Amino acid sequence: DAPFPDRTFKSGLRQMIALIPLTRNDPGAAIGRTAMAALGLAEASRALPEGATVLPINFEPEWLRGHQGAELGRYNTVHVLDNYECSMGYFPLIWRKDLPSPLYWHLMTATDRQCFEWLKDYVDAKETPTMDQVALIGPVDSASCKARNVLPVLAAHYQQIFDNGYVRVYSLKK
Repeated sequence: DAPFPDRTFKSGLRQMIALIPLTRNDPGAAIGRTAMAALGLAEASRALPEGATVLPINFEPEWLRGHQGAELGRYNTVHVLDNYECSMGYFPLIWRKDLPSPLYWHLMTATDRQCFEWLKDYVDAKETPTMDQVALIGPVDSASCKARNVLPVLAAHYQQIFDNGYVRVYSLKK
């Protein structure tokens, strides 16, 4: 009996199938990039410690991969601070209103266009929930406002524990 394909394979396959009509000029290249992204996220998921609270920060320029941060919870039980369904109003999920204000408003808006100005003060104040892990997804554009606000916070408060070329994971220093 052949084992049933694991969730990484099925997730990558779904993404590849969704891309086919959008990539008529070079479907192989787009499918290959999407498959590599799915595998990179799966590998990063295995590197996260059980029970961690993870803030995914997506630098991925491809709009189709905008919600891939949730994949970080694939193999370990972690709390991923990324679920667009909670902020849409028509899904049965909502963010708790008693979350600290900067985090709540971050989660309620289009996070791919944010500059993360709130992150330094949040981490400095040791707000809860504490973001034990921060995952940078995709190619980091160091000239972006997002990188200018996030990278100094990571340098001051976090240490890199994982890097597979697509996802970099940072752990809060003790």
